[in-house]
Amino acid sequence: MNILENLGFTDLEFGKRTKVDQMTVIPIIGDDLTDEVARPEYLAFEGNDSYGDMNFINRDENYEAIVPSNLMVISEESAQDHALSGIEVVPGGQTVKNNYACCIQESQGGQLTREGMHEYNVLPLSLRKHCLSKSFRSNTGYDKLWPEIKNFLSGVPGVTDQNQGHLENFFRPFAKKLSDMISEFEPIDNQLGAIIMFNDEIVGVEVMPTEAHWSRHWEWVIRGCYAAELLKLQKTDKIAESSVSMPELPDDPNKAIEVWAAHLKSVEDAVETDLTDIKLAGKTESDTHGQRFRAEMFKTKRGGTKGGGDVVYDTKKNMPIYVSMVT
Repeated sequence: MNILENLGFTDLEFGKRTKVDQMTVIPIIGDDLTDEVARPEYLAFEGNDSYGDMNFINRDENYEAIVPSNLMVISEESAQDHALSGIEVVPGGQTVKNNYACCIQESQGGQLTREGMHEYNVLPLSLRKHCLSKSFRSNTGYDKLWPEIKNFLSGVPGVTDQNQGHLENFFRPFAKKLSDMISEFEPIDNQLGAIIMFNDEIVGVEVMPTEAHWSRHWEWVIRGCYAAELLKLQKTDKIAESSVSMPELPDDPNKAIEVWAAHLKSVEDAVETDLTDIKLAGKTESDTHGQRFRAEMFKTKRGGTKGGGDVVYDTKKNMPIYVSMVT
């Protein structure tokens, strides 16, 4: 049983993989997991009232909305950028204040507004891993991520100030590079999420409730969490060039089809094996504001590697509808 099955997901299929440099994205495709969730365009960031909180409004009166795990806001305003330390569920027609957010711009003052010019991303993979504890998420100290941001920036060529917890110092100078890195991973029909691999080892799994949610949020996830992490590894020489090569195809078209089919099957088997090697290592109910949707933080282990993320269950149907996991 693989990690997705352990969490309760069924009837998901893999699409054709796309590989750019050392990053591979394999689409997860299927029917929408629910039609009783607020559409993503009804959810909006409403600024903050003080350091360490983030406000979200759900304009759908009927259904709850899911704020992507570890969502971060980098703003053009003279205001303190913020990121969620976990996940949030917003009831229909309500505004929710999350009081456990992280300031990600150490020496900048000011409050974010709902109408400001904001860029949305998800925290880089290694920073997300630091958020995988109940004690961290329940800590209301707005400066709790600054030491890890400094570690993330340390030694990265092109980052001018590496001694302050300013995550914008990475995202601003590399904005075009990050956009270029993700340009070939655009959604396909019926895509609900993706498996993300570095050098053909799974580093993340993302599943959204509907195709519309993936279409809305995929750039935030792939750019902020995975492309940013890979770029940091590349610039600090922490990742080798991929040694994986495509098979040589014989001239005979029929034999070429057989060779290609065998290659695709080997890739699928390798992914399934990797998903099975990721073991569930415990879950903790999250402090969210939903009634119907219940969010749980979970941890994983694979050999000596630890990871985890967030899963959201529809308690009425007793099924998962969202997962965001880094390994």
